[in-house]
Amino acid sequence: MILELDSVAKTYRTKGRGDVEALRPVQLPIPEGSFVSLVGPSGCGKTTLLNIVAGLLPPTAGRVLFEGQPLAGPSRDMGIMFQRAVLLPWRTVEKNVMLPAEVFGQEPSSMQERVAETLEMVGLTDFSNALPQHLSGGMQQRVALARVLAYRPKVLLMDEPFGALDEFTREAMNVELLRLTRPAGITVVFVTHNISEAVFLSHKVVVMSPRPGRVTGVIDVPFDDPREIDVMRQQTFTELVFEVRELLNKEESRSGVPAEVEGA
Repeated sequence: MILELDSVAKTYRTKGRGDVEALRPVQLPIPEGSFVSLVGPSGCGKTTLLNIVAGLLPPTAGRVLFEGQPLAGPSRDMGIMFQRAVLLPWRTVEKNVMLPAEVFGQEPSSMQERVAETLEMVGLTDFSNALPQHLSGGMQQRVALARVLAYRPKVLLMDEPFGALDEFTREAMNVELLRLTRPAGITVVFVTHNISEAVFLSHKVVVMSPRPGRVTGVIDVPFDDPREIDVMRQQTFTELVFEVRELLNKEESRSGVPAEVEGA
């Protein structure tokens, strides 16, 4: 396993309100090269769990193993992508993709060829000198994706990266994401509210309960790669979407917290 969540739990200490239990112990093995989506209602701890996996947030209990070793903090072998592209508006597309090289103390010139290759991969070669304000939302997210992929991460952590995009652009980005990560063998952990998106992208869909978050089910997705959007027409796809929805509804009725997820 490239990643293993070993009884990972998180409780926040707050003033006045006492302790807030965000995550109950999560046990989750993640094989190398797999795509795993986390689905659950708002506030269930998906982002908290992702930040723990990224080494940005310490767990209260348990541990994350990366390539068999306990994770002690952020790793250069892991890239993270957020809902917003978070681009520097005064830097060109190329310079934004180059930014981590400067942060890591690398010579930008040593990354020039790789950055150019990555921009070609995401279809932005003709926009390398453009500023973010001249790009559409989908193009800005392509820049953010290129910025992560240029450094050849073993693991890509994504927190609702396409949530702010329109449905058509979102579907196109999903297809692009599979095209770029599957052949490279990149392991992806993907947070989303959209059930259909999770089923389309994933090898496994992890369903989480309302807070305190816990894993209530892991659903295997049997579709072969490469996947195209037409897979959504299959009866099996519809059945899997409703299987995820049923798990969420079961937890909703148990807790009284609305699921607040899309799809189905």
